[in-house]
Amino acid sequence: MWMAQEHGKTDDEDLLTSAAFGLLRYLPWEAGLLPVLRAAGVPLDGPITEVRFWPLHDRTEPDVVVATPASALVIEAKLWAGFQEAQLGREWRWLQQQYPGRTRHLLTITGRRYSKRSILHRLQADLCSLALTDVVDESRVHTMHWSDLPEQLRNVGVPHDPGEHRLLGDLENTLARFGVFRRPFRAWPEPQVPLAQSAYWYGPRGLHRYFGMHVPETAFPRPTPWYTTKGSL
Repeated sequence: MWMAQEHGKTDDEDLLTSAAFGLLRYLPWEAGLLPVLRAAGVPLDGPITEVRFWPLHDRTEPDVVVATPASALVIEAKLWAGFQEAQLGREWRWLQQQYPGRTRHLLTITGRRYSKRSILHRLQADLCSLALTDVVDESRVHTMHWSDLPEQLRNVGVPHDPGEHRLLGDLENTLARFGVFRRPFRAWPEPQVPLAQSAYWYGPRGLHRYFGMHVPETAFPRPTPWYTTKGSL
């Protein structure tokens, strides 16, 4: 989260952005940021040449900017808050000013589920409010939920490098800490005892059986009765 602190960011939204994308920076492009962008449908023309965090210009400050020789992508990250007034339109204009001549793309990563069409409509409304005549094609707008990040990274394959495996675990822990990721349930592990016969236990009404559970008979020895035999009192 040091990048957020370096830029004077203290709210949860920016801390999450700094932590998540900061971890992705330490993974190889083909195993980190690239699969995430491809899963969101972002077509990148050429290799990634630049990744910037909170670049401020003309009172507009996108969260993350990813650039290639032919395209530029602005990433707007939200946790639970909504978008500010004309925020997407201002960031779209910012891309035009900073990367003229490149194909522009917008990606929103949020804690709430937004449809691609709703983000497109919001962007078009922002552009109209700014008196901009840009016509944005639907293929330039992309959406993603925060929980999709580790899922797409795992789709690439389980990392064989111990360091990459720990980074992926740290990413999941970070998202879980901010309440935007829940680990999928995995089946209960099989019992680690040899299969032999059904287990029994002894209760007030005599012998009982654990149906469907198979453990060695010695695992449940018959307890010593607490009562005395008849006539011993």
